[in-house]
Amino acid sequence: LEHWRKTGQPLSFVIPTGNLGNGFACVWARRLGLPIDRIVLATNANTPIEDFLATGQWLPRPSIATLASAMDVGNPSNMERLRQLCGDIASLREEVSAMAVSDAEIRSSLRDEFSRHGLAWCPHTATGLHVYRGLSEAERRQRHWAVVATAHAAKFDTIVEPLLGCDIPPPAELAALLALARQDTAAARKLLATPDSARKFYPGWRPLYAQAQFLLGDYGGTIETLRLYDTDQFLTRGFDARWAPIGRVRRLRAA
Repeated sequence: LEHWRKTGQPLSFVIPTGNLGNGFACVWARRLGLPIDRIVLATNANTPIEDFLATGQWLPRPSIATLASAMDVGNPSNMERLRQLCGDIASLREEVSAMAVSDAEIRSSLRDEFSRHGLAWCPHTATGLHVYRGLSEAERRQRHWAVVATAHAAKFDTIVEPLLGCDIPPPAELAALLALARQDTAAARKLLATPDSARKFYPGWRPLYAQAQFLLGDYGGTIETLRLYDTDQFLTRGFDARWAPIGRVRRLRAA
């Protein structure tokens, strides 16, 4: 909606997908009237979605292990919802398209994007970027595109760091949680004492900061950090990013 208000143009999306949750949500949002143009699904070597769109036969299968492990789904449960919403295969093809990305292409995409922009992405985001780069130049120019990013690259350091030849430092909040997993409370307190203030108060990172506070026994600080997440204060016009981590927030509050 922010893009629509600024440009008057709908966004097209490339969405890395395994169980089809984000892809189905995007289709549903467009059905509800949000200004969304094309929806292209990026999959890995698990190809039941791409094969179904190509052949019209739904053939779930055992999953195959890939570099984009969160997308290793051979029988995505949200396909039933998508088929129920769209009806026949012809209607479904009008809603979405899909492209599979191999592990070799994931590696190539990670290196290429780092060379282009100096940015380290996770293997899942790399599938989306590879699919976007594979669109025709005319297709990319005719529409406004967004590639959906997923996890932080530091979560997949054993994959990304050897490919890029550099360390991927985790954000301070994530590093603090990792330190706590090692029972190194001193390191966790030090990391939380000097966080990036912009990141600390960014909706996506703040719950991680609160979780580390909670594990350190700072319950008052946890409550204060989560004060931003009172849902009656959320924006009602347009999307409010604070909805994304609300599950983690509610679990912390319940604890």
